[in-house]
Amino acid sequence: MSEEIILDGRVLSAQTKYLIVHDKLIDAAIKLLNKKSVDVNTLSVSDVCKEAKVAVSSGYNHFPNGFVDVYHGIFKLTLQNVEDSLSDKTIQSKSSEYKVNYYLQAVAKSAVVIGEAARLTLLHYREMASLEGFVFGEPKLLLDAMIKDYCREHGVPKYKVLVEDTWISFNGLLYIWMRFDKNSELFSKYDDEWFLKSIKNLFKKQLSSHLG
Repeated sequence: MSEEIILDGRVLSAQTKYLIVHDKLIDAAIKLLNKKSVDVNTLSVSDVCKEAKVAVSSGYNHFPNGFVDVYHGIFKLTLQNVEDSLSDKTIQSKSSEYKVNYYLQAVAKSAVVIGEAARLTLLHYREMASLEGFVFGEPKLLLDAMIKDYCREHGVPKYKVLVEDTWISFNGLLYIWMRFDKNSELFSKYDDEWFLKSIKNLFKKQLSSHLG
């Protein structure tokens, strides 16, 4: 029994250390991707390791497929943080409409917080989607469940249509935000403030359109 306890303790310690190093690497990657002086096209896992002060061998243990794994790590961590915030008792006690709005705004705010790193990560979505263990569909599935609850509570028909319209509109706004360029006559107005304001009113507009 004592040997099992010791073994379990060692496993737990190794897992904890792994997660600490992983978060450290992700933080370093986000920092690098947001540096204007860095050529993101030449960034490597080794560069991330250097920034995080972590051994390169350890870095490739975390990101065996190269930099696409780094992008996937940023994507997963961002979504996990949003989902964790949703489990807060204060949020859970709110109405279904509040939860939908909270979720959409939380995802948007998370993207804004990590800035250029979010834009670059999303540009590599197809590459990430090909990875084993990719969190494909989870963001939409969570939104689907929350809108389903809202429609059931309020007797709103065809909830799948509302989910699709909301999801498509969210991704449309996200894509336009990704194209932001302060030096572009066409895209300079689609900054963080515009994005967050647009997302704040998104579900209300979709409900109004859906209900006629």
